[in-house]
Amino acid sequence: MSKAESSAYASLFPGSSFQAFNPANGTPEESNTAAAAKVATDGHFAEFVTELLASTGAARSCLPATMNLSTDCAHQDAASDVRTAQIAQYVETKLREQYLRTGPGDLAAYIAYLSSGSADSAGAQIRAASSEVLRQAWQNALREAADAIEHCARAMAGSSRQGTFRQTVGDIDDGRNLRRADVVLRLLQRAGPPDPQVLVQLARVTLKRAANLTSNDIAPSVPQIDPTSLQAAERLLDQALTLDPHRAEALMLRGHVAYLKYEFKHSVELLEQAKAIGTDNPWLRINLGDALWAMAYMPPNHDHALAQRAAGEFEAALDGKLPSGAEVRAVHQVGAIYAELGDLPKADSFYRRYASVQEGRNKAFALHRYAHFLLFYARDVDAAVVAARQAVQVADFGLGRTFLAEILTIKAGTLQAAHRLAGGASLHRGSAPN
Repeated sequence: MSKAESSAYASLFPGSSFQAFNPANGTPEESNTAAAAKVATDGHFAEFVTELLASTGAARSCLPATMNLSTDCAHQDAASDVRTAQIAQYVETKLREQYLRTGPGDLAAYIAYLSSGSADSAGAQIRAASSEVLRQAWQNALREAADAIEHCARAMAGSSRQGTFRQTVGDIDDGRNLRRADVVLRLLQRAGPPDPQVLVQLARVTLKRAANLTSNDIAPSVPQIDPTSLQAAERLLDQALTLDPHRAEALMLRGHVAYLKYEFKHSVELLEQAKAIGTDNPWLRINLGDALWAMAYMPPNHDHALAQRAAGEFEAALDGKLPSGAEVRAVHQVGAIYAELGDLPKADSFYRRYASVQEGRNKAFALHRYAHFLLFYARDVDAAVVAARQAVQVADFGLGRTFLAEILTIKAGTLQAAHRLAGGASLHRGSAPN
């Protein structure tokens, strides 16, 4: 019976070491159904586990949060009545599954034991003692983890703090060691008074590590970032701005978060504030161009003046020295802007430049975008066929193949129309140019 109950408890924590040492053994025997149900009811083990899970929930959820250097797990709400009822039902289901694996003789013996006068009292004492031991174990683990983290944070806050911080910022700039950067910054945050520069870098690494949910590349090409990460970055930046309302880098990044949340007007306001304060951050003009372009593209009518301002910001950024990611973003955006403005030579130049700096599937998608421009803006079907064909040759992807087929259909239609107008010989299938 002890093995059955341990296995039932272990099944609540899949993948844990406790489950590895308490696997569910044996084949369920449906003939045990009635006895298993009686043991589950009379044994009160499910009630015990439910109370245990409810009473240790705060410590159990806070421990991994502490290990991840979160600072917002101090106040955990008690489990609601609905949540507790759900836990009770789930625990009883798991418990019955394990009792069904127990031999009928053991079940019968346990039922007889539960019927004896002292069983209920002894069981209650054992459960109470076990609950207190496990509760204390979770609290001790939480305290030991917090103490270890505090010790590490104090050590990191010593004379090497500035060097550690500079190295971490460099890692974030280059997009490497982001998990380590997150840990280091949270340790620095714990080690001393609130520091706006640490909060800004934490927001940066939060955004860089966020899941990108973007499924298409349609103008104005606003990335779809995991909302939870956006909210976390926003909170960090708001804390930084509370400490230093005139920190240009915090305003700039807060403006970028507003852009990612589709708050384009607010984004421009924040970015203009950062620009007025002054910063040499090369991303400022890129972010401002993004926000202006998104505003310009909003329905019902496209605002060409705003689009021209956006193009100006991107081109001003391209005149200086940019990180590779910033350059790629600027070239990507400004090509689409000039296409919309009707400046086809400039648009063509930037579309080509964007494709030239990409590799692999990214290059294929860039060529696909170029083919789209050639067909719908430049009205050059032949050139669009060439670009679309190059795209699927670089990487075979469904959207590229579909678009190539559509362009070839258009090409066939134009050839057929030309044939009718010319009144010439019939157009043979093999005579169309590749």
